Amino acid sequence: MGIDLPGRRPCRIIVAGQELHPARFLEFVLAEAGYETMVARDIGEVHDLMRDARPDAIIFDVAFHLQFEESAVGRPSRAAGAGGTTVVVLGPADDPAARQRALDSGASDYCAKPVVPSVFLEQLRGLDLPPIVEDGAAP
Repeated sequence: MGIDLPGRRPCRIIVAGQELHPARFLEFVLAEAGYETMVARDIGEVHDLMRDARPDAIIFDVAFHLQFEESAVGRPSRAAGAGGTTVVVLGPADDPAARQRALDSGASDYCAKPVVPSVFLEQLRGLDLPPIVEDGAAP
């Protein structure tokens, strides 16, 4: 299905959110841009995918990120950041406190909703997350 590029692979991104339609929208946008995407709808799925898929990035809805931060699974932003996984939190544009909480928790960036695909993809590239990465890039 994909192009074989020795030593390179698609950038792996987990889209984590409890609402299916926004998560599927992001999954579509990312897949169309060449990213390998996985959707997680609960804390256990995020934890399993972090362990098994070795993602380059996790994109959280702000409410889900807060719930995940408070869970017994641990603090994904800080834990993932230490391991090299980029964490992006999606939240309302008009809530600077939510943005600050996400960044204070260790998120790499905050993206305002509603997501504009071209702006969002440019933001990912600015975080050094191109669609194709060197094969050893994941933690």
